[in-house]
Amino acid sequence: MASLAAPHRNSATLPPRAPEEPTTPLRTQIALSLLALMTGFCLVIASITPHISHHRALVWLLAAIVSTSSLVTVQGLWRRESSRISRMGSWLSSLGGLLVLGVGALHALSVLLAGGQFGITLFLASTYVIPGATIACLAGGILRLPAKWRLPVFAVTSFCLLTLCVVDLSGIS
Repeated sequence: MASLAAPHRNSATLPPRAPEEPTTPLRTQIALSLLALMTGFCLVIASITPHISHHRALVWLLAAIVSTSSLVTVQGLWRRESSRISRMGSWLSSLGGLLVLGVGALHALSVLLAGGQFGITLFLASTYVIPGATIACLAGGILRLPAKWRLPVFAVTSFCLLTLCVVDLSGIS
């Protein structure tokens, strides 16, 4: 009597499996998301606060936070993410970090080497590049989160940004 079960295949005839590439652990993914979100919020605070340049300590603190978190988010280019959306978030936050670091390097070169002669270039970079970097960091930070956290974090982030804009437009300091 013939067996209806599938014939036993010898493991030697099966093609070898490719080793699974490790993905980013959940804690690391959340920490990197929060860093990207923090970078975006610091950029928003720095750009809409009218007299921030008068407070040297705050300027140095924001610059340290933005440059450090930008440097950390850039390493997302080499991380292996579990889903396409997380991978896209990793690339977006890395792009935002690279843009911020590029503008910061341009500013440092302008101050140290050229004596501030790149004023127009810095103005254009701050006007066009930094808002794009802010959006990339915020969107990348949200997309890197687990799927069930994206909508609530997007809602809270949108509310905070709206509140900051309303406070800025109303002139409350």
